[in-house]
Amino acid sequence: MIARTSWISDGEKVEEDHFKNLNWKVEKHELKFDKPISDTRKRWYGTGINALVRSDDNSTLGTVKNRYEIFQNEDIIEWTKPLTEEGFWKHHSSGSFENGKANWMLLNHDESEIIPKDILQNYLCVAWFHDGMRANVVLPTSIRIICKNTFNSAIRGRGTENESTINRIVHKDIVIKYEEVQQYWLQMTEFFTKRNEMFKALTDVKMTDLNLEKYVDVLYPVTKESSPVLKNRNNRVKQMVFGDASGHKELGIINTGYGAFQAVSEYIEHEQSTKVAEQGNYILFGNGKTRLVHAFEEINKFNKTA
Repeated sequence: MIARTSWISDGEKVEEDHFKNLNWKVEKHELKFDKPISDTRKRWYGTGINALVRSDDNSTLGTVKNRYEIFQNEDIIEWTKPLTEEGFWKHHSSGSFENGKANWMLLNHDESEIIPKDILQNYLCVAWFHDGMRANVVLPTSIRIICKNTFNSAIRGRGTENESTINRIVHKDIVIKYEEVQQYWLQMTEFFTKRNEMFKALTDVKMTDLNLEKYVDVLYPVTKESSPVLKNRNNRVKQMVFGDASGHKELGIINTGYGAFQAVSEYIEHEQSTKVAEQGNYILFGNGKTRLVHAFEEINKFNKTA
């Protein structure tokens, strides 16, 4: 079994609500251009566009118009206080992707056991962005302990509210009131429960060797004319679904729908995305999320009760 590393390890554990790796601000610097008005003089003109600049290293994170209101890291910490002070959640870890363009904070929710010794650690993931383009959001997120696979709100069970309802927008003007916290906890608990039920149903889906090959071929199709890279990718994923994936042999999930999906998800996160520091960004917000949703949809076609 390959020892996998989670993107969480690139963050920092939160101790006593201290967020050392978020101790920086974002500033707006107006972009200007100059125009000569004589041989020796020039005049500077504003563009109405501002660079978002990280205060500790002066790196540019994005560009915005004048009206853009910065949501600082400290604002996020303040926003989560009702969640933690009511005792439902506890800060776990925090970190950044793309040098601070995307940032994350995990709050412990609970643990789930899909089958004996197969544990999912469930979190609320608070994600906020300093690139001027993406909306800040809270989304339920799980890490499978044995292989460090990540599952977000796009991977959900039957009857679960759609992703746009589950994911909560974070903004200074949208404050979680203390009386809403318990209801929010129940909503997230229901989400994890229904997602777990879907996973458990997949453990009962028996997959023949032929069906495992068909599943991989749908996700990573190849022809005789395909490049060696694509053929090698298809072969590697088949190796994983046939037993190379973490815990497959130990947990006895080879030739099950659950095992096939977990093998593919492990490949997507840990072998298609090679940089551990950016795996979370890839699987939560990038192409990895799209691939993971596709893999989940396809495996459920083998589940006749879906």
